[in-house]
Amino acid sequence: MGSALGFLLFLGRRWHCMQGLKLYFNRCDIGIDQVIEQTGLLRIHLLAALGKLQTLELRYLVGEFLD
Repeated sequence: MGSALGFLLFLGRRWHCMQGLKLYFNRCDIGIDQVIEQTGLLRIHLLAALGKLQTLELRYLVGEFLD
């Protein structure tokens, strides 16, 4: 009876450890997904800034022609 109880305790600890590892790896996956998402957002912001810069340059060029 004692060894059966010990075996069940061992399995319980093992299962708890495996759940902890699973949670850890899920956190890593979420972290990687967030980095990829932030990288995409950064690219969008850079493209938007480039578009604004080109608009300002064109506005300056038109102003030079009109003056």
